[in-house]
Amino acid sequence: MFALVRKGCDYITTTARMPTVYCGLGLLPVTFAVLSSVSIITTYLLAVTNNHVNPLFPTISETGEQEPERNFFSLLLSLSSFIGFIIIVVRYKQFNFVSEYNELEQRILTRVNKAALILGMITCAGGAIVATFQADRGTSLRGHLTGASCTFGGGITYMWLNTYLTMKMIACGINSKGLFAFRFIVSFLSLVAFSVCVATRYVSIDQWNDDKHRTGTKEFWHPEDGGYTMHLISSFSEWITALTLLLYFLSFRKEFDQVSFEFRIKRTNYLALPFEISSEGRNTPLLA
Repeated sequence: MFALVRKGCDYITTTARMPTVYCGLGLLPVTFAVLSSVSIITTYLLAVTNNHVNPLFPTISETGEQEPERNFFSLLLSLSSFIGFIIIVVRYKQFNFVSEYNELEQRILTRVNKAALILGMITCAGGAIVATFQADRGTSLRGHLTGASCTFGGGITYMWLNTYLTMKMIACGINSKGLFAFRFIVSFLSLVAFSVCVATRYVSIDQWNDDKHRTGTKEFWHPEDGGYTMHLISSFSEWITALTLLLYFLSFRKEFDQVSFEFRIKRTNYLALPFEISSEGRNTPLLA
């Protein structure tokens, strides 16, 4: 047996034919946050460079409507959703293990953890839908709005459920009060930002439609257009909501550092013999 350690990963081989890899998962939340940030920032820069959106707080969806930024937006957001799905499952399994330290409330904590798992999957599925359906018109727009509702609505609820789970594990010494405070503040900011985003979005659309003398477009609102101020507030709130989601997922890093993933390779076909009978007709040691 031998072991190699590399940035939290232990590579252990018990035999030459059955290697096993143990890898810490602390990089998963970091990868998710970085990849999601790159996705949003890249599409924004491309959209502004190609003069497809107004540089002053366009909505995230508007930055990924047209090519070439649409291609990057779809690819990177799909990858982020996949990594997010893995994080949701790992978090579920990780908390199931540590919840054993709170025997008095283990049953309710297990139920809450299962609810968080379902909502987390809905959140990641929503991200994949947003990546697939652009916010242009018709069926694509309805699909995009459905995905965005699942991503933000499901994500915020997921955050609050995990904040509750974090609070319950303070007395057991699993989580600190500082971590609970951070997650509570981030969850609260996300809820407020999303509420403001939705409310002002509807107001801005109504004011836009009522303004018969508007000179801009929905991609390039002018300050004199109806609903301009509400549009800026809504877009800014949407960016804050996305940022809080990334920060929350990033807070799993320290807990995931204590989780290892085992990848084992072994034979399943035991009928296949690793040695052949020799030319002299004698059995090998395995057949003897």
